[in-house]
Amino acid sequence: MAKLEREVRAHNFSKEMRAEKTEDGKMTVEGYAIVYNQPANGWGFREVILPGAATKALLKGERFYLYQHNTEMPLAREGIETLEAKEDEKGVYIKATFVNNQRGRDVYEDINSGLVDKQSFAFNCSSDGVEWDQEEVGGVKIPLRKIREFENIYEFSAVTWPFYSGTDIESKNKEIALRNCPFAGTPEKKDSSTESKNLMELRKKQIKLQELL
Repeated sequence: MAKLEREVRAHNFSKEMRAEKTEDGKMTVEGYAIVYNQPANGWGFREVILPGAATKALLKGERFYLYQHNTEMPLAREGIETLEAKEDEKGVYIKATFVNNQRGRDVYEDINSGLVDKQSFAFNCSSDGVEWDQEEVGGVKIPLRKIREFENIYEFSAVTWPFYSGTDIESKNKEIALRNCPFAGTPEKKDSSTESKNLMELRKKQIKLQELL
């Protein structure tokens, strides 16, 4: 079996997350880290996570809450009961109680002040967990990626930039997401005229989607 590659997705804190300090001084971040049935736009296609997608993954292993996906900066962990992740009909609701050290206090203040306002999570999916469709937006058919089931959810993270915009990591995430898309051509045949036409058509759709949204 081929090794499943890790992906990341992000959204704004202001939409689904909040930071609070309890009466006893504990620093918490809570809210929906994953939201179902909420289409997101990126990389020339739309993506939606379907209800129940996290059920299997949340039964496997344990998750951490990190800063900028840096494994050297853990802030909370399920194994010591400072991170909770629960699934309901809306998505996955998490509550993280940050470690009370300088790192935890600094990141909490960054989030609370709005300096860092993005929430991200790392995951992977098997080919069986994803299906592709097309959705019409303003008369243009756009590839629609439906995540039916996560294989693993590794961690949640506070991040500065969603999708690591403009970086090699963004490019890798796009490659993984589009790998089995029947509407985006086959990247392995870059020199074929058919592939060139497919890529040109996808680029036109990307531009059209940006204009419409």
